[in-house]
Amino acid sequence: MEEKIYKRTVINIIKNTIYTFLSPAVAFLFLYFVLGLFKMDQKLVEIISAALSILIFIWMLKILFVDDKVVIRVTDQGLFYKSGKKEDFYSFEDYEFGYKTVSSQGSTDTINLYVTKGEQTLTLNCEPIGPRQFEEMFSTIKNNTMTDTVTRLN
Repeated sequence: MEEKIYKRTVINIIKNTIYTFLSPAVAFLFLYFVLGLFKMDQKLVEIISAALSILIFIWMLKILFVDDKVVIRVTDQGLFYKSGKKEDFYSFEDYEFGYKTVSSQGSTDTINLYVTKGEQTLTLNCEPIGPRQFEEMFSTIKNNTMTDTVTRLN
């Protein structure tokens, strides 16, 4: 089998970019309204709301450019999972694989790959690659594992 690579989808990048810019604005409005109920000085309310909104924006940028930068490579030997700068290898001989997806309103919000070795189970976020690539990737994993212990946890 040749190596297969799965990366973030364009739709995921667009969706998360929109969230990155809208979330701080919504947070600012919410905080401005809630803090205004406490009869605080108007300038202080604006400063607190702006500061927290900026922190949310920075956190969302980190998620967009680092955490969601997922690349998954599947080879004959196993699965390489890279998130940001960290890359891990999970051998088909040593690990068992399962998954869970959660969908709502026609969109898949959560796609987790479970990697188990003995009693230890790791959860790998596969939402950035999208449901189509995930199904293809999991099918490839299932075809490369030697046991029937691959399970869907839904």
